[in-house]
Amino acid sequence: MKMAFWGLFTIGIVACTTFGIGKSLERAGGSWTAPAMLAGIVLGVAILGLAVAFATGFRPQLLSTDTSMVVALAVLMGGKVGVSLVQAAFAAVGRA
Repeated sequence: MKMAFWGLFTIGIVACTTFGIGKSLERAGGSWTAPAMLAGIVLGVAILGLAVAFATGFRPQLLSTDTSMVVALAVLMGGKVGVSLVQAAFAAVGRA
């Protein structure tokens, strides 16, 4: 499960830096305080916190196994993708 966690984490970091933050910031009109940007930042910080917890062996009661940590990471990453997709949809409607 350690490989799954770090593989998923790496995919997320690469996707965020390649497709995420720049385009999201453009769609937000350059505003870091736009709701979608704030939601993405909060989810990103949660993902980084989860990675630190995983790396140090800290396991909160609800995330006591490696499998639960991988699932939590996948859920948080899915939330970030969802926020980005909703933001893109609203931006597309606004341009139409």
